[in-house]
Amino acid sequence: MANNQHMNDEAMDCGSGAYDLRDVLRKLIQKPMTPGEHWYLLDIKWWQLCRLYLKDTERQLVRNPGPIDNSALFKSTNSWTLRNGLNEDIDYQFVPEEGWHLLVAEFGLLGAEHVISRPVIHRSRHSAYAMLEVYPLVLHVRPYGSTGDDNEIIVDDLSRATTLAQLTARLKTLMVVEVTAETRLWSNGCPLNASPTDDDQSLYDAGITKKSVVELEVRNRDGTWPSSASYRPTAAVPGVCGLINLGHTCFMNAALQCLSHTQPLTEYLLSGDYKRDLNRENPLGMGGQIADAYAALIGQLWSGCHTCVAATDFRMIVSIFAEQFQEFAEQDSQELMAFLLDGLNHDLNRVRHKSYVESREDTDDLTDQMLAEEQWLDYRRLHDSIIVDTFHGQLKSTIQCSHCQYTSRRFDPYCYLSLPLPEKRERRIDVTFVSTLPSMRSQTVGSEPMKVIRITGLCVPIDGVIADICKSVTTAVNECHAVDHTVHSESLLVTDVYNHRFYKIFDRHESYETGLTECDELVVYELQDANCPSVAVYLREVNADKTTGALFGRPFVVSITSDSDYESVYQSVIQHLLAFIPEGLDESTGSFGLALVNSFGSLDIKPVDPSNAFSSKNSLNYLAVDLPSNVRTLYNKSKARDVIKLPVP
Repeated sequence: MANNQHMNDEAMDCGSGAYDLRDVLRKLIQKPMTPGEHWYLLDIKWWQLCRLYLKDTERQLVRNPGPIDNSALFKSTNSWTLRNGLNEDIDYQFVPEEGWHLLVAEFGLLGAEHVISRPVIHRSRHSAYAMLEVYPLVLHVRPYGSTGDDNEIIVDDLSRATTLAQLTARLKTLMVVEVTAETRLWSNGCPLNASPTDDDQSLYDAGITKKSVVELEVRNRDGTWPSSASYRPTAAVPGVCGLINLGHTCFMNAALQCLSHTQPLTEYLLSGDYKRDLNRENPLGMGGQIADAYAALIGQLWSGCHTCVAATDFRMIVSIFAEQFQEFAEQDSQELMAFLLDGLNHDLNRVRHKSYVESREDTDDLTDQMLAEEQWLDYRRLHDSIIVDTFHGQLKSTIQCSHCQYTSRRFDPYCYLSLPLPEKRERRIDVTFVSTLPSMRSQTVGSEPMKVIRITGLCVPIDGVIADICKSVTTAVNECHAVDHTVHSESLLVTDVYNHRFYKIFDRHESYETGLTECDELVVYELQDANCPSVAVYLREVNADKTTGALFGRPFVVSITSDSDYESVYQSVIQHLLAFIPEGLDESTGSFGLALVNSFGSLDIKPVDPSNAFSSKNSLNYLAVDLPSNVRTLYNKSKARDVIKLPVP
């Protein structure tokens, strides 16, 4: 993640020039992170539009992403607090400080609230890996032994790189404890800093997460500890313990959880029996280090003291012996499991001195059972460990001579079986269907609004094109009689709606094999006239000072005929708005205005009025309906969002 390898050069490639912003940004993004720096978050959709615009040599104004807009990253524009669960490459992209200032200078900033700066930290003392801390750690802390919320304090600005010593000092201040007082930290019934060396641990190394409750224990004046007076059972269940994601380590955590619940191996490690089998001299092994590290991790998982732990030490040992796991990148879970089992097999091999073993040849007088047992004994003379006992088996193979027809048998040892997975030919997606035909659109005040239908589990080909989505939507809507007319797939327009705007309007022949994600909000519009150009329309608030504010509501699409003038465009827009603003609109009283805008709806290109008629030949096909704040209050949000749910079996 630190090197941002996902940013490919081709996407940022461009022509020559005295000042090439794309080239500068590419170099800045590729530079490694350094703890102490601050990097800045960008809404992923804005960033993708920015890349496309910079790549376009013509630099069409309609493709200009406009000022940096991070609205979609916040819970609301009232709190300006980051939404929970944001993910890199899905919700945001980050750039270094120099790159941020270049982007602001080139495109502007929607407001100071859109500046999202985050620190780069070393989260572990065992690793030089630098990471961007997008969310600070939020902890619930309280005095040792207290219960309930009355004595609980929420600390919401901690870094995962904070040491236990630093946390202790912070809690002493918050709880008004003398600086010189002897204290200990507890979490989930277990001490965090039982020894002085633990004080240097980071919160990350100590396994402290946002769900942890940390208690500060103060030593009594008589030298005793309150914890020695009574035993408090921990709420943690042995073995029911999560593994913290160290950064793209889900693959490792999945394998470790599987092996942790393999009873024979775990009991063997917890009992300490593995120590007598440690083979530190095995040239094929890892000096017993992988066995010690894994046993220590299993001890933590099954101690009953933790609800989650960080496998930092284990990962460090793995990265020493397996270069492919050194970088914090996504890896294959089975590959990690194979490496671990192979390493444990060598580190715990009871055979200290290996000698050449000649495999027993197949003879006609041996049954399958007899031959398998003899070849298994031969194998065990070289490999004798808990891993062989638990995970290894035999596969029978036969080879027949094409000349003499003699058939020989072998029972080869194996640890894994590779099985083919059936390929899916279809996938299921969720889409929103919006009818925009005249028969389904409000024509007068108080009439029935257009129908908005949420179709869940729509079945489409896994490697199809956008036209396939149109066909599937048509079938689903028509078969359920969701509207009072027949829907034709040729009249449908598929879009990706994001934060009240069209992030993308798809071409019917475009492939979606890799272009759609679960986070995309697909909205399929039924066009009034599929043979006419379509214009995307945004709803935008105008502030009292005449400046344009945020987009709101659901965008829509109108068709523009070859002889369309300003009045026809205005009427097409007002027909849509009447469904959600019962009081009606009158442009002569300043109810709303129209403007050609960029695709993001954040940059005006030119106003549209009777003296500046809209032309269907114009390549700029995004309109903004500017509604004053007092008119926006009339907009019936609940009605605009009201949808009919249509699950597809």
